[in-house]
Amino acid sequence: MQMCYRFLRALLPPLVFWAPVILLAAEIDPVRIAFIDTEFCLEHLIVPQGLQKKIGLNSHLPSSSLCKTQKWGMKVPPERWAHGHHVLKTFLQELSNHPPSDFVIEIHAYNIFGPEGTYTLKDWEEMFKVLMKNPPDFIIMASTYYGPEHSSLEQSVKNFQGIFLLAAGAREETIQNPAFLWPQSSKTAHKILFGSFIEYQTQGQKGASQGQLDTTLFEQNGLDFVVKAPKNSIYPTGSSYAVARAAGFLLSRCLKRQKALLAECIGGFSHKTLLKSPQWRTGKIYKAITFHK
Repeated sequence: MQMCYRFLRALLPPLVFWAPVILLAAEIDPVRIAFIDTEFCLEHLIVPQGLQKKIGLNSHLPSSSLCKTQKWGMKVPPERWAHGHHVLKTFLQELSNHPPSDFVIEIHAYNIFGPEGTYTLKDWEEMFKVLMKNPPDFIIMASTYYGPEHSSLEQSVKNFQGIFLLAAGAREETIQNPAFLWPQSSKTAHKILFGSFIEYQTQGQKGASQGQLDTTLFEQNGLDFVVKAPKNSIYPTGSSYAVARAAGFLLSRCLKRQKALLAECIGGFSHKTLLKSPQWRTGKIYKAITFHK
């Protein structure tokens, strides 16, 4: 199956290492988070000050040769092959605004995309077989498995009690059917979906729309919360940015391991916003997350 770099690569037996700058307090039971995306380039990832004793990084594949190129130093370029790197970077930057005080976080980075942006269903099945042997508390995905048949993946997480924090996904040339997105389309997984919107520069009349939902965004699988889109110079964009920033913000304030409790806590940091969208031309009320330092 040929895919763009938003959607990931084959998994080998896990190779775990700890970034040498990072220490974990052994006596604290860590919150375990899995990121599933493209290349992460952990050797080029600078953990923000204040988090260095709170975050443990684990890679489940060796970095590709692209990560080892020295032409950009510590700055990995904003390109699709490094989408996962920038998602994780955005998560850590937001988390550093309010570092956790009473727990540490263990991050497991899974790159399942091949060098050409390819993967197979078997790749995903093998990855989740490994992942579910020691299930994380949260799985963060600004990515998806795209295909008509994903019942085996649904079966692989049937007993998973953790929570998926997901980018809702967007329409593009090779991505057209929202029912083919997994786990976004899952009927049984514990999931919370995020999207982005553009805020209007001028305030309209009372009751008028306050912005425009991402015009390519899929709403058909649900949309729990929205995040104001970043400036054009920021990467990643769209729902990838939304889930990365929202996850960093919320997990430092809403450490709830049950979906209902987590959603309730997130609701306390959101406000109702009337937005236009492809599905709702006259506007619909969405829950927009309000970020606080």
